[in-house]
Amino acid sequence: MEELNLKLTIDEINTVLESLGEQPYVKVYQLVSKIQKQSQEQLRASEKPVGLVQSEGDR
Repeated sequence: MEELNLKLTIDEINTVLESLGEQPYVKVYQLVSKIQKQSQEQLRASEKPVGLVQSEGDR
């Protein structure tokens, strides 16, 4: 199956997940899991390591 990449805000993703939560579990659980997994991976990848000090040129 062909895949698409969508760009949504965190609030928009939460709205989609809330809407899916109103559907029968057996119908949406795989989709909810896929959204959560991809979101978590992207959020982890975007975090800066603790203790990283930015120079003035990086700000």
